Amino acid sequence: MPRLLIADDNEAITEILTAFAENEGYETVVAADGEETLQKFFAQDFDALLLDVMMPGMDGITLFEKMKENWPRCKTVFLTGYRNFDDLYRIVSHRDVKYILKTEGDQTIMAAVRQSLDELEKELEDTRRQADEARYMEKARLWMRRDLMGQIFAGNPPRDVQSRLKQLGIEL
Repeated sequence: MPRLLIADDNEAITEILTAFAENEGYETVVAADGEETLQKFFAQDFDALLLDVMMPGMDGITLFEKMKENWPRCKTVFLTGYRNFDDLYRIVSHRDVKYILKTEGDQTIMAAVRQSLDELEKELEDTRRQADEARYMEKARLWMRRDLMGQIFAGNPPRDVQSRLKQLGIEL
């Protein structure tokens, strides 16, 4: 079950978003200000964040920047009640961010969350695949080293033995 942290100082909005998210199958945690959001973020693992841009104590963008330092894959959907191009400018360089007006509705907000979670899952799958490929390559190198050393010890070294030793990282 994906975990979603919803941070907004408007209780009515958090109640609506929580109900909608839980109906979609997400486990949700709610915070009302920047400090509470940070505490909950560092106490638990979350798959996505819904952050209000304007909250008491610390704005959502500053909060996001602090979180991003600790979790670079952080997927965040910013919510705001108004269009502010200064805010957009501050977050536009982050590829893992979406910016939604609260007036766009629950469907649009949750679609952005789903898209963010899909992106996260794809990135995690790519990371797993790359790790698997690296393990397979290391196993192949070990077998190639074993085969080359077997040829050398059997008295049948290949003609290009020096370059193959170097290629396989074997120092003799």
